[in-house]
Amino acid sequence: MTDNSLAAEKVKSFPHKPGVYLMKDEAGRVIYVGKAKDLRNRAGSYFLKAAAEDQRTAKLVLEIRDIDYLEADSEVDALLVEARLIKDIQPKYNRELKDGKTFPYLEIRTDEDFPRVEFTREPQAKGSRLYGPFPNSSGLRGAIQVLQKIFVFAPARSTSTRTTNAGVGSGRACWLRSTNARRRATCGSRRPTIVKTSAGCRSSSKGTSSR
Repeated sequence: MTDNSLAAEKVKSFPHKPGVYLMKDEAGRVIYVGKAKDLRNRAGSYFLKAAAEDQRTAKLVLEIRDIDYLEADSEVDALLVEARLIKDIQPKYNRELKDGKTFPYLEIRTDEDFPRVEFTREPQAKGSRLYGPFPNSSGLRGAIQVLQKIFVFAPARSTSTRTTNAGVGSGRACWLRSTNARRRATCGSRRPTIVKTSAGCRSSSKGTSSR
C-alpha cells in the first residue's frame, strides 16, 4: 500500500454532491483546498495513476496523507467556500487566491443622505448594506450599470472601486436625479446642494444652476 492509500480509500465514501475537499499532509496541515461538482469523482481523481504522473499534481499527491470534505448546496456555494478557506488557511499548494484578491460585493452606503451603490472588495464594517459575495466581478459591474439605468442612485466616488457609467467622470462626484420622464446625470467637481421646493427637489452648485 502507498502512503496515501488510506486517503484514497476514504474518498470512496465521499458523496456524489457538490462541495469542497481539504487535503492534508502527515502533520495534519491542510495543503490543498479544492471545489467539486461531484466530491467523490473529483477528489478521487487525485489518486489515479494519471495524477501521480502529471507534473502539476505529482508533488501534491506524494504529500497527501488524509482528506476531508464539506458539502455545499451548489457549485457556486462550493466556489465561495473554497475561496474563503483558501484565504483563511493559505494552503501550500493553492496559488490563485494568495494575492489577496477577494470576491466582490455590491455595497449600498446607508449612512449617507444620498446612498452610493458601489462595487467593493473591502466592505465597510458599519453604515452599509451588502449583497454577495459574487463569483464573477465583471458580471457584478455589468449588473450595476443596468441598475443605474433603471434606478436613480449615486455611484461610487472612489477611483479604486469606481463603476464605469455613461456620463460619470472618472474620480468625480456625480449625483443622479430624475426630471419628468427623462433621467439625467449632473456631474461636477463640487457636491451639489439639494434645495427643497413645493414642486420637488432641484440641485445647484456655485457658479451653476439647474432648471
